[in-house]
This record gives sequence, C-alpha cells and structure tokens, in this order.
Amino acid sequence: MKRITLTAVLLLSAITVLTAKPLKVTKGDLSVLKEDATATWTIDLSDAVFEKAGDFKEWCEDEYETRVKLMDEAFFASFNDNSQGLKLVNEGKAPYKLIFKVKKFERKQGPGLWGSCYIRVFGTLSIINTETEETALELEVDGVKGDTDFVDTDRFPKTMDWLARDIFKLKK
Repeated sequence: MKRITLTAVLLLSAITVLTAKPLKVTKGDLSVLKEDATATWTIDLSDAVFEKAGDFKEWCEDEYETRVKLMDEAFFASFNDNSQGLKLVNEGKAPYKLIFKVKKFERKQGPGLWGSCYIRVFGTLSIINTETEETALELEVDGVKGDTDFVDTDRFPKTMDWLARDIFKLKK
C-alpha cells in the first residue's frame, strides 16, 4: 500500500511540474499581440538578481553591458520573427511600449555534459498603451528557460529568445 501511495504522489508531483506554465496572463488579453501596430522595447534590470549572488549587474561585472545588449537583440529579433501582428521598433513614436521587468535569473544544470547549463528568468512583461498609459497585457514570467550552453554570456540571449517565442505560444 505504501508503494502505491508513494507512486501516486510522485506521479501527481511530476504532472504538476510538467504542466506548470512559465507564462501566465495576469492582466488584459492577448489580442494586442494581433494588432497591426508597433511597440518600443525595454528590458528593466534595475532590481534583477542572479540566484543567491545578489545584484545581477554586480554579478556580471565587466560583462554587464555585453549581456544586456545580447539579451536585447535576441528578444527583439525573436519577437519580430514570431509575431504576425505587433512589431517592436527601436526608435520613434509607437502606440505601445513593451517593458520586461526582470526579478531574477537562475542557472540550472542542463542534460548531458557537466558545465552545460541553461538560464531561467522570472519577472513581469507588460504591454502598455502609450496614449492612455493603460496596461493592454501583463504576463507573469515564471521560469522561462532557454537552451543549454557552456558559456554564461550566450545563455542569457538564448533565454530571451525563448521568452519571445513562448509569448506567441500562449492560448488565445
């Protein structure tokens, strides 16, 4: 009887972990993603932490600007490649602004060789109407992960690439 109970508990735990959604709509709806419109893009790392090491910027040291630039470029390109409506722009006036406020990054061991890791990101992604300042869409980002890599600097943009892709996989 103990084995059956233990097996049932492990099975339910595995199902919960496997079906947990790393992106969840907390405000607004996904229809803004289908609009034929543009949005400016900002990644806000002002309060971001890296695991238990503390402040993300301090942890990155000299690599901070490089990592931010690579994350920015990866998200921008992936979002525009996957979107059939809303597009990101670098400059000019746009009817929306997309802001990703990162709370935390975590590094996790990937499958296979030792040293191959991936990054999980947590935070809030908001699409705000620039005219009314109302939030058209807000997503809770709860552990979106990227591809594995041996180099830390390459792991962060891979995570941002997958974040942009996952936005368009959400059920409408």
